[in-house]
Amino acid sequence: VDNDVLMMVLIRVSVATIALPLVSPAAVLATHLCLCRLGDSYSSLVAYMQRKVALERRGQGKSSTTLGSKLDEKIPQGQKKQNENEPSGNGTENLMASGAGDNAEKLPAAKWCNLGLWSNECEYYDQACENLANELGHAAKLNSSDAVLCCGCGSIDEVRHYKNQFQLRHVTGIDPHLAEGRRTDENDSNVRTLRASVEDLAITEKKGAPLFPPRLFDKVLALDNVYHYPSKYSFFSDCHAMLPGGG
Repeated sequence: VDNDVLMMVLIRVSVATIALPLVSPAAVLATHLCLCRLGDSYSSLVAYMQRKVALERRGQGKSSTTLGSKLDEKIPQGQKKQNENEPSGNGTENLMASGAGDNAEKLPAAKWCNLGLWSNECEYYDQACENLANELGHAAKLNSSDAVLCCGCGSIDEVRHYKNQFQLRHVTGIDPHLAEGRRTDENDSNVRTLRASVEDLAITEKKGAPLFPPRLFDKVLALDNVYHYPSKYSFFSDCHAMLPGGG
């Protein structure tokens, strides 16, 4: 046996011997439990990584930029020139205004960061995220009479989507990582976000009243984020106490 080949085999075996225990299920579980002990630091790290992956997925060729380019090809030449002469920051608003293409409403790109619901027909990351939101909305039987609390919304884009897609009466989104403390949609006062965590929903002796009064909302949504919460039991208990009967 060639010495170089033997040396390569020995190196690979050695690396595997060292690395295998580190990537075993037990090691992964131990790491997870250690990180859980870090509390808020762990939650922030997971949220950061999730957002980072979302940005990468959005930029892997099937992004809103690619979608915009495809829509641009569908616009007649005369309409293109007219759009080019209109003042605009990036051309996206012109595409939306002209109604070019079936997917014009997808622009500009929403700030989604969930895992998405993918299918063979699904080509873009944001589209997959909307598919997952729609699936949750249909499962919750959202309708125009509902006031909805959206937990872990990530940004106002998710909240807007529920309002427009299901014609909700009102929707509020909460997330501890929102850039603004409070925000109301410029075009709809029944769409708002608040920088807060699900722990703020509870009534405690320390802080007294909860974040929202009981029966303010008919339904509570948490899209692909319950695994972030320190106590799932407490979250569901708080939701049960806050919602009206049948909510």
